[in-house]
Amino acid sequence: MKNAHHPYEEKSPRPGTQAARLLSELQAGNRVDPLHGWFRLGIYRLSDTVHQLRKAGWQVITDTKEVHNRYGEVCRVASYRLPASYGKEGGECK
Repeated sequence: MKNAHHPYEEKSPRPGTQAARLLSELQAGNRVDPLHGWFRLGIYRLSDTVHQLRKAGWQVITDTKEVHNRYGEVCRVASYRLPASYGKEGGECK
């Protein structure tokens, strides 16, 4: 799909791969953080899968959000989404 932000075409990942599962989730308008990636998508190294999508031409945006760990400490984690120009606006991690 061509868009104003990326004038070249993105390559779709092979079906049945972690990259394909992540892209499908992002295209549905969802934001994905590491916990969502692990439990819902089976992706342990989410940042590597995001890197694969970026290499294939997908403009994956990284936001940072604060969460609390089991000890009540504030931690910052990445949350990934596609830009609004790809269609659906990024929602919350589900």
